[in-house]
Amino acid sequence: MIAVKISDNRAFLSALFTRPVFDTFILGEAQITTYTTFRIDGTWHPAYFSGPQDKPSSSVPLSAGQEPADRKTPAAGQVSEHLSAGSGHRIEASENGQLRIQEPSWARIRPIVRAIVSGKHSPLSFRIILKMPDKGIQSILTSGGLSWSVEDVNGLFLNITYQNEEILCTSGVSLKPFTLDKSLDQIWDDMMLRFFAARNIAAEPQ
Repeated sequence: MIAVKISDNRAFLSALFTRPVFDTFILGEAQITTYTTFRIDGTWHPAYFSGPQDKPSSSVPLSAGQEPADRKTPAAGQVSEHLSAGSGHRIEASENGQLRIQEPSWARIRPIVRAIVSGKHSPLSFRIILKMPDKGIQSILTSGGLSWSVEDVNGLFLNITYQNEEILCTSGVSLKPFTLDKSLDQIWDDMMLRFFAARNIAAEPQ
């Protein structure tokens, strides 16, 4: 695990909320505190989009000029083939035939979070956990020559916290089997540093 402190808050927040810099990730969870606390648990509910297409919708109508919150935004450019973009809501079959449900992409959630944090006042705090999609995990495992399977990896995380006008980013790896092998941790830490450097995100190691 590595931790870095963001040097330019304004530039980073612009990259996070208004530009597709992090859209290659999927959302683990988010908690934003402004005048109240908003929580998004990252759970995907495909039933929301299911049902007959010709059935009249009972959803709340949008005002003129508004766009649906679930409209996809363009995916970010790639630092490497590992950080591949995706909708983040597919249900894919793994090698052993089991289904892994994908969480919503940051591209899908970002406009909603942007609406929450926008305004005259800065958020009091927020914590956003971003995760690497399964395809990216598989690519990292393969290129790194690691024996783990995607099913062995609970997640490769980028944790972003904002508190007292400071932004701290930490990497994280969660494996299902217990191991003392830190090879995947080292690869992921290095990728995060290269991700920031490639996008000119100024950060100081902590």
